[in-house]
Amino acid sequence: MTSITRRLRPAAVCVAGLLLAAATAAGQPSSTAKMASTADLKDKRIGVMLGSAYDAFARRTYPGATVLTFDSTAELQQAVVMGKVDAGLSDEEPLRELLRTNGQLAMLGEPVLHLPLGVGFRKGNAELRDAFNRFLAGIRRDGVYDDMVQRWLVRREIGRAHV
Repeated sequence: MTSITRRLRPAAVCVAGLLLAAATAAGQPSSTAKMASTADLKDKRIGVMLGSAYDAFARRTYPGATVLTFDSTAELQQAVVMGKVDAGLSDEEPLRELLRTNGQLAMLGEPVLHLPLGVGFRKGNAELRDAFNRFLAGIRRDGVYDDMVQRWLVRREIGRAHV
């Protein structure tokens, strides 16, 4: 782990995995009708993105479940809607936008996985790392970073960035 990663990690934004469940025409989630909480996933079919952190998490947390992998979020979404999986794990922010526009989907429970984010740079590319550190320090200093966190993660505003 580089020093830049160690410096950024405490300020990193966490990504939360949320569960999708297909909804019936009446608006009641059909998959979640059988599930009261995420603990009920123990023997269900769970969809995840191939090779993602959610893949490893689902296999470790729900060893009795069948974990199915998908190459894209669109495929994962379709699998949930079509009933090929009982639930799917995905990143919180894109999922919230998807839920805002797709009435066939719903969330089950609270976020189940939090992952710290970091930025990596190729060894020996100190120029890029230093430029990024200057950029990050600048947006923190002038309030842009805090504004972005408030708009996108606290108030969950969707739309174009104010630059």
